[in-house]
Amino acid sequence: MFLIKTEHFDIIYSKESEETALVLVEQADLLYAKAAEKLNSKINRRMPVIISPDSDELSVDYTAYPYNRIIIFDSPANYDTALFEDTLLSLFYREIYMALTQSIRDPFNQFISKWLVGEEYQPVALFNMPYSFIEGNAYLAESEEAGQGRLNDGYFLQILAQAKLENKFPKWTQIIAVRDTYPGEELAYAAGAGFAAFLMNTYGVEKYAQLWQESGKLNPLLTRGVFLKTYEITLNELWTQFEASVPLPENLIEAETDKRDREANYEHLLITEYGTVWYDRIRHEVDIFDKKNIFKMRQLLFLADNVERMSLSPDGRYLSVSYSQARQMEGLSSYYTWIFDLKKRRFLDARYELRDVAIVTDSKGRMAVAGVNVKDSLAKLEVYTLPADDAEDDDIIKLYECQFERNRIPFSPVYAGEGYISYILAEGNARFLCRFSFEGNGLESKWIIADSASSPLRIQQLAWSPASDQPFYTFSFTRPGLHSFARTGFIYLTESFEPQSVKLAAADVPGGMNYAVLSQKDQTIVYSSKKFDINQLARLPFSDLPLEDGSIQKTDIRNEVFYSNQFIPETALSDYKIRRYNPFKYMLDFSFLPFFSLKQIDLTEGNFYWPGLGLTIESQTDPCSNTRMLLSGGWTYLPLDFSWTSNIPSSYVAKVREESQDISKDKSAAFYLENSSTPVFLRAGTIFNCNLEGEYTLKLAAGGQWSIPLGIALRRLIFDVQYFYSISTDYYDQTQAELRPSLADWPSLEEAYALSQLSMKVQYTNIHQYGYSVFEKRGLTLGLRIYSMWDMYEVKLLRQAREEQEGNEEISREEELTNAQQKNLLSDSMEEITQLNAGFFATIAIPRLNPLHNIKNLVISMPALLKAEFVNKAGTALEASSEVLLIGYEMHDSIIPAVLYTRRAGLWFGYNMALVYNTAEVRLPDIRHENYLAEVFTDISYTYAFYMILNLDLNITLGKLSAIPINTTLIGSFFPQSKGYQISLDVKLHL
Repeated sequence: MFLIKTEHFDIIYSKESEETALVLVEQADLLYAKAAEKLNSKINRRMPVIISPDSDELSVDYTAYPYNRIIIFDSPANYDTALFEDTLLSLFYREIYMALTQSIRDPFNQFISKWLVGEEYQPVALFNMPYSFIEGNAYLAESEEAGQGRLNDGYFLQILAQAKLENKFPKWTQIIAVRDTYPGEELAYAAGAGFAAFLMNTYGVEKYAQLWQESGKLNPLLTRGVFLKTYEITLNELWTQFEASVPLPENLIEAETDKRDREANYEHLLITEYGTVWYDRIRHEVDIFDKKNIFKMRQLLFLADNVERMSLSPDGRYLSVSYSQARQMEGLSSYYTWIFDLKKRRFLDARYELRDVAIVTDSKGRMAVAGVNVKDSLAKLEVYTLPADDAEDDDIIKLYECQFERNRIPFSPVYAGEGYISYILAEGNARFLCRFSFEGNGLESKWIIADSASSPLRIQQLAWSPASDQPFYTFSFTRPGLHSFARTGFIYLTESFEPQSVKLAAADVPGGMNYAVLSQKDQTIVYSSKKFDINQLARLPFSDLPLEDGSIQKTDIRNEVFYSNQFIPETALSDYKIRRYNPFKYMLDFSFLPFFSLKQIDLTEGNFYWPGLGLTIESQTDPCSNTRMLLSGGWTYLPLDFSWTSNIPSSYVAKVREESQDISKDKSAAFYLENSSTPVFLRAGTIFNCNLEGEYTLKLAAGGQWSIPLGIALRRLIFDVQYFYSISTDYYDQTQAELRPSLADWPSLEEAYALSQLSMKVQYTNIHQYGYSVFEKRGLTLGLRIYSMWDMYEVKLLRQAREEQEGNEEISREEELTNAQQKNLLSDSMEEITQLNAGFFATIAIPRLNPLHNIKNLVISMPALLKAEFVNKAGTALEASSEVLLIGYEMHDSIIPAVLYTRRAGLWFGYNMALVYNTAEVRLPDIRHENYLAEVFTDISYTYAFYMILNLDLNITLGKLSAIPINTTLIGSFFPQSKGYQISLDVKLHL
């Protein structure tokens, strides 16, 4: 890694990103000056800019935590970001603008930031402005130039018009946090950006600038207060005006929607000889309406996640599936493509590291794969052989490669005759149709697709549709000036696949015509209608769609340079002072999270934070966020766990006692470290909990997790290794509380109870969301856990007892040993006093137990979870439970505006049963023992309980806290055997 300093930035880059680094070194300070002038900002800030090649998806993001920096994942743009003359610089300017906006402070807050807290103290983001409003302001900044940016895109704001059309326009309290269900972040960002544009256009630039200056102050009414102070009317009134200002398409025609599956989500539609195929992003699967299926129901082809494009081979048999696959580190992704045989319904062995793939043929009729390689900062159009049928074992050979200059990106390659490919070329924010021979000399022809007035269209989603009389391409476009929804267009081709004429849809349909295909059988256009809360399958007779003539203009390409082989980064960068990157410099840059400290380190469920008198300090030594360090300390906590019990069975009493002891240790100090720069996600930490009575627990934890995606990213095989060592005043097995009482008054570490555990787990899972509610899940988890446990206190006692026995002395410690331990006294091996065991666990998620459709936001389909564990923990031979959601509610609204956002609530009914054994009488199961399971199951007892669970998922909408899920669970349990009950309330925060 290398470093070049400018006036305001430390540009950190690797060899792979030298060209991008050069562009930023030359332009970054100019963009900073432009943003500062626009905001009238006097802040003289400098921050690191990290350019990483580790993701296939371009992103430029500013963050203030744990210190101010901009992280760039250097890759070619996609359809959503190829909207600028220079995408990288425009997105970089956007993030500088956001950084300076969030740094607005009045003199009082500037004093607090400079002398007490640091740069991460930003009243704009911490108190006054929801994240969606801040993002909206940044979208407004990126769209300053005419025709550039997402506000001028035509696709970006369609969801707002559709919501208004359906009378479902969101309140401002519904978009202050990003939804974790459909339509997700799209709604929040579009609403924030549209509202920003409305305020600017309606009330003027000066008022809008005053709004952000007010946001840099402390206002007791928070978001509502700064708007009231600035505009002298309430935020509710402003939002009502904004809704009224959202334009709707003028010329709307209705179409028939498919009623077969009202809760499906249709994307990437294809009509094949085998049936209609589509990707359902909600259910994470590719499905088919099979023509031969007598029930006329959807059938699952395969599970899939994050599918970006599907296309058919010229003969219609093979399906290319391009998707993005998440890497181990959050926010990173890779693009891949698999080929699916629709006839045999199986995947071919070949996998391609390409996005936007199409299946084409060479001049001899042999199939090939054409796609876009985005592994580097410059896009490449590549063609590979496609071994199929008897040739499937053949090696994959690259047939062609073309690398493009910066800001020239190919999209949507399609079949264009044998040996030819057509595709959309994005040059800055312009779009062209190109055609070339991958067996000849590269690019041959280039056209502009325009409307009847010769205004160029920003076309996308090019698709080839074979026809009996004349071949044609379909594409999507919008008319931003007319506020149109997504429309479809047709490029009719000659027999040699040269563009001949263009027809454009002259009217809009509700939800737009997305992924439109033409059914040759009945001359019907089948498309996805993107409604506010669902993507419906819709049909429209081709004769009912008003069409108008477009134009196609051929351009001269003789003097164009399409290759990026003239740039030599070393020569260009030699003009600057290049340093070696030193990560230790950034170790002293950190952020504070006051009043929240680590209460528990858990490598499986994540660390738990409790509010109280304490703080957490976070630092990331690597600005790319690969390494994260936490230092935390707290003194007394606000109680978040409560329990009321009466006459409950002993096995449950032990669990309640353990939880109570954990809560009572209300002082803590912790250190935590994690690293995700390797395929194995490494974590380690230590935490010390105690109270003034001298009760304490010292815990050390370390682990690594390796997650391997299987198939198209949804199925995963997870390997997990964890080690724990704890020293506590409380014995780990609270069923033996009378024999091993809790200690107090600060006993030494040697006197306390010590426990050493090593756990190795392998787990297969494909559980995924299967509906519009997070409650609805489908799939299976199976796992094997091998663990070893050393009760160090027991080891010490038995060693002493054996020494006394060998000396023919009277054993004086019998009262300290359980019956199970005394059985081990005569053993010559330490195996008898340690545990090595294998346990199994499984979970089955059922998305619905009844055929009822959910009503609006109410979930009445009764999803269920079945869980089982076999000899997976001490004292329990077998445990199984079932939970059924009686009713759920996807709220996604603020119950306290600008403070508390509620995602969902659910009421569950559950049943739990367990076969338990007394660990004082029965030796712990150990695979080294002969007939070890017989020992456990010889003396077991059956216990069961019924319970009700009320879940409430919340978010505090202030600053960084808005990204922290708060899970609130109220559980009421009834134990029929003892006529006892337990009521518990648990609140968990995950940072």
